[in-house]
Amino acid sequence: MSDLARGLRYLPVDMPAWDVKLLFVQDDDGTLYLPVRLTCQALGIDHKGQLEKLQGDDGYPEALIELPVPTAGGMQRATCIHKREGAAWIGSINPKRVKESVRGRLAEFKQDLLIAADRLLFGDMSGNANLPAEVRQPRVIID
Repeated sequence: MSDLARGLRYLPVDMPAWDVKLLFVQDDDGTLYLPVRLTCQALGIDHKGQLEKLQGDDGYPEALIELPVPTAGGMQRATCIHKREGAAWIGSINPKRVKESVRGRLAEFKQDLLIAADRLLFGDMSGNANLPAEVRQPRVIID
């Protein structure tokens, strides 16, 4: 292991529903990050446009960090995004811009994010007969 990567772990994770493998970088505190460029390559989208999008969005700058990542050319410093914000970022990607094999699952993932956000924000509205029974109580109470 080079000094550049000391204390980091590299965790390849198969995502069979998407037909991709993503690399997570874990720091010595256990925090997980996704290398933006490698994630974009796995999804079949342009990494430059996504990096510009992330760096220009006020919601992401504190979630972005430069970390050493193994590449075909050896260890390289790469922009990585914290796992939590990575989920929001992936959810913001237009499915029409990813490779065909990922498109359907990305659309499903976006729907899953919307359902989770709805449940978190609005919680159980079981008094409404039009809602499915599996809607759960909110984790956040909004007055």
